[in-house]
Amino acid sequence: MTWTKPELKGEAPAARSGHTFSTVGMKNIVFGGCGRTPEGKAETFGDVWNLDFSNPDLLRWKELQPEGKAPAPRSRHTATPVGKKLLVFGGLNHRERYNDAWMFDSSGKDGSWERLEIEG
Repeated sequence: MTWTKPELKGEAPAARSGHTFSTVGMKNIVFGGCGRTPEGKAETFGDVWNLDFSNPDLLRWKELQPEGKAPAPRSRHTATPVGKKLLVFGGLNHRERYNDAWMFDSSGKDGSWERLEIEG
């Protein structure tokens, strides 16, 4: 087996940990995580990025601007693909822990967010 590092185009997301990378429909979604600003300040991210695999010779990053109210920035959450949607649950932002659920619908150019109300 040989590993290669592909050349990626476009502005890439900031370096991070605690994020999720999920394939949803035709999109490869990075959501959340934590890292540092260019000034070195700790930050939790709530951004959404797509790594376009449609042309294997030209992998390209694009930051998405989903419609709807977005979840609070978070890391260490779960993100489970459900068809063309991504179910995001929990996570944390510094000392605050979340027990909420959100659905990211990958349809359309930049997708959309919807908060889910869970009973029980």
